[in-house]
Amino acid sequence: MKTASGGSRGATARAASDRRAASKLASFLLGAGSEGSDIRQELRRLNLESLANRTTEEIFYALVDYICEPGGDLDEAYARAAYIDAICEIPDGMKGQLERPDAETINFILERFIANTVTKRIENAIGNDMISLPETGLSARELQRLFQDWVSGRVKDAMAAIGGVLRQDQVRSQIDMIYEEAHASFGNYDEKDDEE
Repeated sequence: MKTASGGSRGATARAASDRRAASKLASFLLGAGSEGSDIRQELRRLNLESLANRTTEEIFYALVDYICEPGGDLDEAYARAAYIDAICEIPDGMKGQLERPDAETINFILERFIANTVTKRIENAIGNDMISLPETGLSARELQRLFQDWVSGRVKDAMAAIGGVLRQDQVRSQIDMIYEEAHASFGNYDEKDDEE
């Protein structure tokens, strides 16, 4: 069996909308967390003043239309769903940092967003029989949890490879590197030949 992604490089290319969204999210968070700034000042800088009067949590949910490309195709849907999931996953103890995100908060949100986009794409490939999983005695729910944990681990590893600190002037290249590292983990599926 061969996956439709065409290898880890092909999968990364297909996830272009995910990478663009991750880059915009990283730039926004870094801008809001920079010295002398906060989320509302960053909104004004980006001409998104209409969001500035909302609560911080409402702002982050509303930013889905800025972070993710508009459109109704599957690629845009992956990114939008992954972004909303990432915001929902922010722990209560971290929500106080959203007004001016610190490094830990920025890394957490980006890590969850990237892991969610990779997971959703791989789950879709499994659901469409483009990737076959080995038979196990685990329930579907247990298998999904283990799979999500595994993807999250790969994303953590990829973020660690850049030192765990995103640089404003290198956001795009660093995001690309993280996606390439994460997708490379699936190379053993992607390089198989077609079988009838």
